[in-house]
Amino acid sequence: MLIQNDDDETTVDVDESLTFSKLAPGIRVSLNEEFFQNNILNKEGSSELLSQANFSEFLRGIHLSLIESMNQDVLLLLDLTQANITITYSYSAYNTTDGIEEERESTFVLGLLAGSGTAGFAGNAVNTLINENYPSDIAESLDSGVNASRIFLKGGAGITTEINLFESGNAENIVEEIRSNNWIINEANLVFYVDRSYPGMSAEPAEPPRLYLYNIETKEPLYNPNTELNFAESLFGQYLNYDGIIVEENDLGIKYTVRITEHINNIVVRDSINRTLGLTLTTDIDQVNSASAMLAGGKEEDIPITSTITPLGTVFFGSGLEETDPNYDKRLKLEISYTKSE
Repeated sequence: MLIQNDDDETTVDVDESLTFSKLAPGIRVSLNEEFFQNNILNKEGSSELLSQANFSEFLRGIHLSLIESMNQDVLLLLDLTQANITITYSYSAYNTTDGIEEERESTFVLGLLAGSGTAGFAGNAVNTLINENYPSDIAESLDSGVNASRIFLKGGAGITTEINLFESGNAENIVEEIRSNNWIINEANLVFYVDRSYPGMSAEPAEPPRLYLYNIETKEPLYNPNTELNFAESLFGQYLNYDGIIVEENDLGIKYTVRITEHINNIVVRDSINRTLGLTLTTDIDQVNSASAMLAGGKEEDIPITSTITPLGTVFFGSGLEETDPNYDKRLKLEISYTKSE
């Protein structure tokens, strides 16, 4: 973005208005000058500006909000580490050369947030995400405590799901069977089939590109970066052993396969705790940090940041399908291939 410079009247031979400054693309808005005059500049010498702690207590932050425009939904993803408020002000200064008082101009920059999603942030940022009410069939299936016939996932202030492997009443004896027979696990996959018959899913224009599976207690991802296969620094070029990438047919998502071989081997061979898994959506598989969220009803919980930065959603067949259901073969399954040892 090119910004035209103002002409400096003190340089007679140069017209600065003919030059431009290069700025990265972004949103630049003029703010209320009187507010900053009264609350920043006029506070010179006051206790509010005595220290960073005093200033943070005095000016608690800024509130940015999106409003619907022309009956169209608005989606905006801001990098607050690159955001700032620049205050340009004039002041009187004594010129030691000429011995006279003159007016000068300077700027002061207020940063909003520092750091990154991988290294952590310095400062506080809070998002308020609000969804419309879900259809009754979705709302009634959430937190039901039973194996669901459908799995609903939604980004933003949306829906994540929990997966329990080898739980009571759901093949809990498989682990002991594998151990007792000394079978060698070659590969283990969770395969999620998209329910294209669900209302609104027959011709979805945008679908989640990838799934993120993690340990719901430790918040750690199920993939191991040290053993992963990477071809390129892109969404579809990293963590190819783990997979989780959408498989399409005629431009519509059919299924997602998440490889959890190492996780199963940790349970069977290394006697790791069989913890509950969390499943959500991701647009950036490298985003593995969690953030504290205040949920409906005042409940506070740590959730993966990656699930909040996409508005997309999808519907899978769950493990609770009846055998008479025509889609029974597409139910959620843990597929294990193994080798028998002598």
